[in-house]
Amino acid sequence: MDAEALHSEAERRIKEVTIPLFEEQAHLFVDVWPTWKADLSQPGRQLTADQLQLLGQIETLDGKYVGGLRAYRANAVELLRASAAGENPLEGFRPSVPLGETLVAHGDAYRAAERAGIEAAQRCAFVLVAGGLGERLGYGGIKVGLPTESTTGCCYLRHYVEAILAIGDRAGRPLPLAIMLSGDTDAPTRALLKKEGNFGMRDEDLTLMVQDKVPSIVDGGGRFALAKDGRSLETKPHGHGDVHALVAAHGLADKWLAAGLERVFFFQDTNAFALRSCVANCGVSAKLDLDYNSSCVARKPGEAIGAICRLDRPATDAEDARALTLNVEYNQLAPLLASVGEADDPTPSGASRFPGNINQLLIKLGGDDGYAAVLQRTGGAVPEFVNPKYADETKTSFKKPTRLECMMQDYPKLLSSNAKVGFTVLERAAVREYSPVKNATADGAAKVRAGLAGACPATGEADLYAFNCDLLSVGGMDVAPAERRTFLDVPVDLRPRACLSPFFGLTEDDFERCVRGGSLGAGSSLVVEGRGSVVLEDVHVRAGSALRVTTGPGTKLV
Repeated sequence: MDAEALHSEAERRIKEVTIPLFEEQAHLFVDVWPTWKADLSQPGRQLTADQLQLLGQIETLDGKYVGGLRAYRANAVELLRASAAGENPLEGFRPSVPLGETLVAHGDAYRAAERAGIEAAQRCAFVLVAGGLGERLGYGGIKVGLPTESTTGCCYLRHYVEAILAIGDRAGRPLPLAIMLSGDTDAPTRALLKKEGNFGMRDEDLTLMVQDKVPSIVDGGGRFALAKDGRSLETKPHGHGDVHALVAAHGLADKWLAAGLERVFFFQDTNAFALRSCVANCGVSAKLDLDYNSSCVARKPGEAIGAICRLDRPATDAEDARALTLNVEYNQLAPLLASVGEADDPTPSGASRFPGNINQLLIKLGGDDGYAAVLQRTGGAVPEFVNPKYADETKTSFKKPTRLECMMQDYPKLLSSNAKVGFTVLERAAVREYSPVKNATADGAAKVRAGLAGACPATGEADLYAFNCDLLSVGGMDVAPAERRTFLDVPVDLRPRACLSPFFGLTEDDFERCVRGGSLGAGSSLVVEGRGSVVLEDVHVRAGSALRVTTGPGTKLV
């Protein structure tokens, strides 16, 4: 497009898009832009720097939100009305346990799921949601730059990339990874990837998607808020549900489907077990032919973790019958059950009958309810919610501006009633197969004292060692029992420091092949890293000793 055409297109957008948007939000420009409409209406009129800044921001926000800012404002007005009226979106639904499987490590069903899953995983794309900094943890950098453990210092991003590379090596072709970033994490993530050569992943297999924020809202009429500088809109994060819209905007689902891939796995930034559990989940999805599969853990009744439920609502004069399976937040589950005369009672095992959501999603790419078709139909716009903090009981004003939010796990709301939506619960006696690092050390210590999971760096590291020790025991290695240790007031049960590359093994069958007896003594360290093939045959690492095995591509070492 030549310069004249570009100028004409800019004028068209100013008249058809920008001016009408300004008219709806005229309160924003009383001081900043007294003559804004006259300025914008005159071809060739030079705009001030402040005017250009605001114009550029609004045009960007309008272009990034599915449906534009008018749709955002309309959604806000309706959601705020429903919030003020106290409407319950789950009213009339009856919860039940949906389709799914619970797999126990080392059992026949678990092994069968892994065998089917390792084949299915070779036809997967992967999406990492990594928009967060580690400030909550007392860490100034990006969360994916945090070490998974302190023995080698392997960061989460390396840990994830190497797992995807290991699965791709089995497939005989590289598999794609898309990463959702935010304005805070974009530059440092790119810098880390450049410094480390993408941890071995090719540039063409890596897509970086940057999430934009959305305007803050000052009242139930959907009026936007000006930032303190008076020259721009105040914006806030929209939530990790934007990942679906970003995948749609980048055309990735169609590209992956055309490349012969069958599923896409979504995971978040600091759970070291995510791509290990993906394998068994793939097996369950293949067996049950699921369009959407939530990775889950067993949850205790009342535990502060969302529950996966099937929700059924009978037909009424106003609406047809509806059934959907999705995450219900823990503070909504109890009243929902109470409304139908039930309770979140424990099963004989002590767990709730409703599995706990951990925001790891496995979605089929093809079919009428496949990811590619759904994104074409919806643009990936996940249904939103609003959570205003009202200034008083009249619910007419807010303590501070609010915004619309969306969650990646609400994606099933976009599916038809014919879609097969289910779950996979993974249980391992040695360690729960979900150990996120999301709390600062002091907060983690307080949670442990209260009998809850610490979800802090010390517990995440100890759980990773325990998980790897459990896998080594599959091959008959005698591993020393855990020792109770305390780090910065966080007590953990510390096993030998086993740090195992995903190239070493991904499934229990792998560990039967690559570990043959041997032992790990108390306080010992074992590191197996690199892209080679390693077998540990009758290897003994004495108490307090260390063994580090590093290989390159093509290496075979016994």
